[in-house]
Formats: sequence, structure tokens, C-alpha cells
Amino acid sequence: MIIWSEPELPNGVILQYGIERRLANDDDIVLVQTFLSSDPKQYLDQSAKIMPSTTYYYRITAENKVGRAEGPWASVTTKPSS
Repeated sequence: MIIWSEPELPNGVILQYGIERRLANDDDIVLVQTFLSSDPKQYLDQSAKIMPSTTYYYRITAENKVGRAEGPWASVTTKPSS
């Protein structure tokens, strides 16, 4: 589960958030989901493209009238298949 909170200094009203994903050692970034600022700030990635025993990197983006900001990447390693 990915959970985030609003930025401390948002530089304006947040219009939407996004979640981006990439594989370790890969520069191909996928926009997984977008959220309105009023939506719950949590997400569970249940994509059919998620593979067992694989490390993924996720980051949150935030957009307002001024532009877009990106948070740091955080790694998640999926469990082995059963």
C-alpha cells in the first residue's frame, strides 16, 4: 500500500496527484494512476503487470497551476509467488 500526505509547502493549491512506477535499473517510467486532491491519499498496485520477486520504484507527483513536482523514488520488492 502506498500512502502519502500533502506537501508541507505546496506552492499553491494541488489539483491532482500521480503515482509513477519503474523497474529497478530501467528508465521507462509508467504513470500508474492519477488522483484528485480530494481523493484518499493511498493506493494499492494490483496491476497484472506486477511480477513476483521483483523490485519496483514508485514516486508521487503533485500538480498545481504553476506546474508539477516529483517526490523521491521509494523501492518496493514484491513477494515470491506461492
